[in-house]
Amino acid sequence: MLYKHAIVAQLIIGNNSADIDLVNDQMIQKIYDWVNYMQIPGLAEFGITETDFGTIVAVTSNKNNPVYLNNTHLSEILAKSL
Repeated sequence: MLYKHAIVAQLIIGNNSADIDLVNDQMIQKIYDWVNYMQIPGLAEFGITETDFGTIVAVTSNKNNPVYLNNTHLSEILAKSL
């Protein structure tokens, strides 16, 4: 499934490498760069705290995610997004 995302990432970052992991990593870095450039606030700016993670994870669906994320992974992502 990550292959489809790598194709889009290749177009966005301008890297036609066959190394899907490399391209996906570069795309993730590009997204971080955009967030910083556009000064998109973290979740804490909207009043989200670690005590909210359980509620958020409980109502989160993996339906459209390319990779299954368990509750621990989702909580880690939320923590990094504060």
